Amino acid sequence: MSKNQKTKHHHIAVGLAVYKTGNSPFWYARVWNARNRKYHVRSTKCEVLGEAIDEAYLIRQKRGIESSSAKVHRELTFRHFAKQQMAIQQRAVNNGLRKSRYVSDDVALLERKADGILSQFGDHHVQDITTKSLRVYLDRLNENRQKPLSPDRQNRHLVVIGKILKLAVEEGALATIPQMPRVSMKINPKPSFSPEELGQLLQGLKRMADVEGPADDKPSSAEQLYCLVGFTAHSGIRPVISELYDLQNKNISIQGNGRDKYLSVAVQEGKVKQRTAITLPRATYYYERLLKKCGNHSAEEFVFFPKHHDRKAASVLAQRLFKRVLEDLDLRFDDLGQKRSLYSLRHYYIEQRLDAGVSIYTVSKNIDASVGTIERWYAAFPIPSNKRAQALNAGSQLTRTKKRSASSTTERSTSELEEKILELHDQGKKADEIVAMLNATEINVKLTLVKWDRPTD
Repeated sequence: MSKNQKTKHHHIAVGLAVYKTGNSPFWYARVWNARNRKYHVRSTKCEVLGEAIDEAYLIRQKRGIESSSAKVHRELTFRHFAKQQMAIQQRAVNNGLRKSRYVSDDVALLERKADGILSQFGDHHVQDITTKSLRVYLDRLNENRQKPLSPDRQNRHLVVIGKILKLAVEEGALATIPQMPRVSMKINPKPSFSPEELGQLLQGLKRMADVEGPADDKPSSAEQLYCLVGFTAHSGIRPVISELYDLQNKNISIQGNGRDKYLSVAVQEGKVKQRTAITLPRATYYYERLLKKCGNHSAEEFVFFPKHHDRKAASVLAQRLFKRVLEDLDLRFDDLGQKRSLYSLRHYYIEQRLDAGVSIYTVSKNIDASVGTIERWYAAFPIPSNKRAQALNAGSQLTRTKKRSASSTTERSTSELEEKILELHDQGKKADEIVAMLNATEINVKLTLVKWDRPTD
């Protein structure tokens, strides 16, 4: 048999195979190029079949060889399932279950001309997409960028690909979804405020509001920002157009009485779904203050910056004013050097609720965020507080209490034993008799007698 004769052969995809010969310990990749209608053969430099298969896919991608994608049935291509998945998501948007970005964000990643998902995998058979080819795709995303994509953004690409491949599995075109490459991510606590810093911010805003005074019988920008900051920090409402800036007076109702008053806020367009958020009592103060400053107001009027009917303009104005105030008060950055924004007020609310002992599940429902998100970004970084210190030190205090209790018990037991020894000795009992009667040790009896100046004989 010739040394170059094939000894093992594995067909792994349309136009792609690996084989071995008697002349080499390595597997060879054979790739069909549909453009020039020829096979290209390259050594994988791998002795293990699984590694050789991954390397074969990599060889085809790196060399830019056009596989027999023309032979792949259109209904088995990645592009076909991508269109189906976007249609499914669009129906969810049309039915009011999701927001429009549920589709538009994914389409933007799919259809980028330079390095979009479809430009890489569109005409490939879904079975040809492997862990290694996905890793190569992530590397290519960063090749033409001065600054690499953030891990979160890279994971977003993988999420979109994963949804499409899952649909292919459901349709029976794919057996299993390939394992997604792991993108390492360093998680830092969200930029927030301490209670003292929030107090400093609110005091600074109130001083500005008092100096500016009302304009055209309407609260000044500083006054509106002051109330917006206080409201957001005590409600956890997202400072985005669809939540905070779209709030109208008809969406807010005051509940309870006296110090127990709170706001019930109907968020019509939450990130995930509609919800009714319950605020802390302090949020009521800022809302009522704003109503008082506004004078005549209708149920249809926007709560914050109502003069700006363009809600995007209102959002931009609030962000610009907030940034300037933070810089003036030297609060722009947190202790880790992270920039603060209006979103930091939401982070503050979540941190304070967790520190107050509110369950993660309850917080999750109120702020429209998953339990996993809260555990990952907030619960993993508990804020330093007296309450937390007391909880951590409770074990030490309990141990010390137990030790003191045990010590006093021992002392009391020792005192009672001595009294019995002395009592029996006064009755004329000898040391060895006392030992037998009390089941005590001879040394304890004699030490007690010596201690109290009694003869030991």
